Amino acid sequence: RVRKMREEIASLEGRSVEDVEKEATDKKALQIRREKEMEAEREERAKARASAPRYRTSDGKFMEVPGTAEEQVRQASEATARAFRDGLTRQVVRFELMREDDVLNEDRNWPGGAEQMYREAAGPLTRALLSEVRAPTSTAGEEKDSLRVAYKPNV
Repeated sequence: RVRKMREEIASLEGRSVEDVEKEATDKKALQIRREKEMEAEREERAKARASAPRYRTSDGKFMEVPGTAEEQVRQASEATARAFRDGLTRQVVRFELMREDDVLNEDRNWPGGAEQMYREAAGPLTRALLSEVRAPTSTAGEEKDSLRVAYKPNV
């Protein structure tokens, strides 16, 4: 059945069946290679995450140092939400500037200076954080302890 389809493709494109079969096998080999590379990358990230240092906080819980940009954003959004619940409305969030596909322990050079740092790291991290954060605001005309509504920022 596959052979018949390849013969049809070859006749429509004016190529030999062997060329069509070679293209199909090359495409399959490329797909398998990409899948292996993605799996290796996932394992590398998991190793980096597992080897990330953990620190004990004042309440006895462990705090993980985020190893990837996604983990930084997740941890920052959770911390921001906790701070809002505790009544802190002004906050400062600091990120380790890393590209989205980097891990924490890699050396980073920014030959493009501040513009490159913003374009490749600070901007994407900030946008990702703001898309996750829900900023609670008190409803107008009611007391401080009244019903709070969470608004998603327009990013």
